[in-house]
Amino acid sequence: MNIIEHEGTVVEADGQHVKVEVLTQSACAECHARGKCVSSLDSAVKIIEAVRPKGISFACGDRVKVSISKNSAVLAIVMCYVLPFVVCLAALVAATVCQLPENVAALISLGCVVIYLVILFIFRGRISQKIDIKINSL
Repeated sequence: MNIIEHEGTVVEADGQHVKVEVLTQSACAECHARGKCVSSLDSAVKIIEAVRPKGISFACGDRVKVSISKNSAVLAIVMCYVLPFVVCLAALVAATVCQLPENVAALISLGCVVIYLVILFIFRGRISQKIDIKINSL
């Protein structure tokens, strides 16, 4: 299967966008030892925003299915988690090679991550076109 799907509830629907509240749980939810295990606290409520499909209207409280292709999910993970880590590590190594003090190297490293995140924010429109989240009624 090449699609990741979650069921959720519409919490906000305006002209073009729909915000869906999704309860995500880890595999621990089905485990018989979940009450005794520390790692079983892996459930969280997430708000997912997607473009409303043409011709379909949603109201608050509607149950919907949110889906994303695995390729889009991998792209999102790489851009949001992997690349900031690589930028941080590369800046830290570069500053250390230049024999800067550790505190300055750390600040430069964090500053580069902030710059990366600002660039990501500026290009969020283009990025949202590449990461396609679909909403369907149940």
